[in-house]
Amino acid sequence: MAKEKIARKGECKYCHGMRIVNVEEDLPQEELDRIASEECDCTGAKFARKKEESKRFAFEYVEGVFESNPEALALMRAAIIAVSEDAIKRASMKVGKNTYTVSVNNDGEIRIQNVYKDEDVQEF
Repeated sequence: MAKEKIARKGECKYCHGMRIVNVEEDLPQEELDRIASEECDCTGAKFARKKEESKRFAFEYVEGVFESNPEALALMRAAIIAVSEDAIKRASMKVGKNTYTVSVNNDGEIRIQNVYKDEDVQEF
């Protein structure tokens, strides 16, 4: 049998609007505010959801690309976090003949660029 929901008030951290959140147990105000922020329809909350979704997709991509290279995977994950939190503008990493660059595009989405360079150098 499902627990009965309790209606509580939470404040969106983006627009400061008050929202009713339905929870199964009494939670601290900080948690109610977090839930209210996640459920809010304001522009700031929508942008935050889009940003988190972009980060999740970027993590899934690099986990597939670097599944056999845990060190490179850890660096790429760190780069995604740093770029998404505006700590840095971009990060580049060279792995073999590929250079991967992590940045944020004009829409606020994480962009991962992969450039393959095959140099054919002849020395005599």
